[in-house]
Amino acid sequence: MANYLLTKGTHLYIVDSANAVHDISCSAISGVGGSRNTNTIQTLQDEAATIISGSMQPSSMSFTIYLHGSAEQKLIQDLYQTATVVDFAIGMSDGVDEPTYATALELPATRSWISFRGFVTDFPLEFAVDSAVECTITVQMEGAYTLAIKE
Repeated sequence: MANYLLTKGTHLYIVDSANAVHDISCSAISGVGGSRNTNTIQTLQDEAATIISGSMQPSSMSFTIYLHGSAEQKLIQDLYQTATVVDFAIGMSDGVDEPTYATALELPATRSWISFRGFVTDFPLEFAVDSAVECTITVQMEGAYTLAIKE
């Protein structure tokens, strides 16, 4: 039987402008990825076009939090207000070590990681009957993500 990565034990980390690493308590993470652009090549004499692969187009990702006014949530709100590009890392459930930051974001090899840079583009509050206030935060990825599988 395969050893699948489970969602329980996954952590989202954000590095602030002072290079401090914050563990963000969230209930969902979605959309980390990016699509590849395509280019159409066709001359006036061709009966059909040829499609070739182009560059990667970074996507938007999102994560959901329950609003309770923590320092990390205030950080996210500040990042939304300033549109500051910061480092994000998702530590998967196959390890427990946390990232550190000295001169760059350092991800321990004892855990699988997804890392990217991005900026917060939306901080919408969601109110529903008999529920906690949620916020599904959207982050525009600045470039492609990096996937590092645990050694």
